[in-house]
Amino acid sequence: MGKAIVISCFAGLGKTTVAKKYQNVYDLQTSAFRRDPSIKVKNYEKQKGFDSNITNPDFPQNYLDALKDARTKYNIVLVTMAHDIRELLEQNDIPFFFS
Repeated sequence: MGKAIVISCFAGLGKTTVAKKYQNVYDLQTSAFRRDPSIKVKNYEKQKGFDSNITNPDFPQNYLDALKDARTKYNIVLVTMAHDIRELLEQNDIPFFFS
């Protein structure tokens, strides 16, 4: 597989729902990458709305690595519309679309 199309979407537009419905679409959620890995979460969907003041020192490099990997495995990768993520895409010459 080649390099997936990256689509940057606002929260609540159904990234997770679409990714669950189509096998070639991946929702690369940022919460798990931003959060300190020592914080364990039972309900990931609830965690998405929770901002921990304890951040992962590997962020954003861990997210970038996961994005590069996902682009080789899926046709479409959905990412958040967060400003820091869009900047990360631009700084690393990763083309993306807005939704």
